[in-house]
Amino acid sequence: MTNTTKQPIKLAIAAMGGQGGGVLSAWMVALAESNQYYAQYTSVPGVAQRTGSTIYYIELFPEELSKQAAKEPVMALMPVEGDVDIVVAGELVEAGRAVTRGLVTPEQTTFIVSTHRLYSQAEKEVLGDGRANSELIIAGAREHAKNFIGFDMQQTAIDTGCMISAILFGSLAGSNQLPFEREQFEQVIRQGGKAVESNLAGFNAGYARAQALLNNTHAVSDSTSSAQEFRFPTATQPKLQALLNTIKSVLPEQAHEFAVEGIKRLVDYQDIAYADEYLQQLIKVLDTDLANGGESQQFALTREVARYLALWMSYEDTIRVADLKIRQQRFTRYKDHVKAKPGDVVHVVEFMHPRLEEIADTMPSWFGNMILNVAPLRAMVSYFCKERKINTSKLGGFLMLYVTAKFRGIRRSTLRFKREHTRIDDWLNLVASTASSDYQSGVSLAQCQRLIKGYGDTHERGWANYSSIVASLPKIMSKSEPSQVITRLRDAALAEESGAQLNSEMSSAVAG
Repeated sequence: MTNTTKQPIKLAIAAMGGQGGGVLSAWMVALAESNQYYAQYTSVPGVAQRTGSTIYYIELFPEELSKQAAKEPVMALMPVEGDVDIVVAGELVEAGRAVTRGLVTPEQTTFIVSTHRLYSQAEKEVLGDGRANSELIIAGAREHAKNFIGFDMQQTAIDTGCMISAILFGSLAGSNQLPFEREQFEQVIRQGGKAVESNLAGFNAGYARAQALLNNTHAVSDSTSSAQEFRFPTATQPKLQALLNTIKSVLPEQAHEFAVEGIKRLVDYQDIAYADEYLQQLIKVLDTDLANGGESQQFALTREVARYLALWMSYEDTIRVADLKIRQQRFTRYKDHVKAKPGDVVHVVEFMHPRLEEIADTMPSWFGNMILNVAPLRAMVSYFCKERKINTSKLGGFLMLYVTAKFRGIRRSTLRFKREHTRIDDWLNLVASTASSDYQSGVSLAQCQRLIKGYGDTHERGWANYSSIVASLPKIMSKSEPSQVITRLRDAALAEESGAQLNSEMSSAVAG
């Protein structure tokens, strides 16, 4: 593309901290200045690296046109709503923010977007699923852009061993919206002299993906909404394969995927025998489902219990937490995250604050009860309930968590196991009896397991909210549409931590 107008080329880059937005901007300035273009560059940083994004704004103008006019161009310091030629977003929600700010217009803007997500603190704080709807953001980006190029650039960066800035730079070149040749882009990377080979590999990958999408400017090469067809896995262990065969032959197709994932999760959590217990419970639920017209309801009850029973049976205790923190893939992930080279030493420090209850829960039930109820013993154990920094990269810290993880062998005898499985049995019985009187209410009650998650205070709040709904169930079932009432109460409990919204919804739900 050759710029023959008397207007600057206007480019806005929205990037999170650590994505190399500054590097990308520097490359653009170097590209322009080495090819007889004026370049003006400004940036407005967010509050912090991971709590805000930075807007980088660049305007380019050819020196030749300036010489013809015998005066230097006047260029803006910030993007103007409705007047940006190219917008680059290093993450999907940043793309959504660019649209809401009015930077993207269907008459003018080429929109280059990485479709991956880096979840914001606000999304993570929600008790339920607080994630922004990626499909809606992509649809809005398509609608507002003149040309839209979107794919998972973060995954491409991982595959090519570079930072995402190189993929973005390649996508800019591949969009054909800048008056420079591909070789001129590549020369800028070479002249930079840093990670040249990996950056060129990333650049080439970004360029190729952008070029491939040009024939359909509103396409997304790897849409977040495309669902893959479920396929049964094959196990190497005969006992595990037998469980998979039972799922396939006994359970309805609608529950297969959740049941298989449940089996995998529980084998990893405990053992094959534990996964078999899960499957036997599901078969009992299926009997209830069939007895109450579940086939006409697409076996929703069995499907939902398959999902939530596996989650409850793999509750997070200190044994599970310790096990996850010392896994090899966790250390590998940290090394990859900080780009550690072979031979580099990477230290991982875990911040922990065990409560008395969590220590007691990890003990055999008789001893756990003694810790909670015998004052001298309670006082002695409380001494260990303080904040700790445990370096799991060193032998002492690693062994501490390793020994805790090995308590898996006695998990079935622990206080927490016995308490959770009493609650699980009560939940299953209540779901079955509720479904017998109103099928959809049974399904909604099964989904209330979403409230019970995490450990410590989070788990206690969730259990209290669930218990509150169960305590009101007799009144709820007398309403005209009890399943909708249960769903509203569950959603209210997930909306915020204080419980105010649940209390308000509960008052109106049980009134009368």
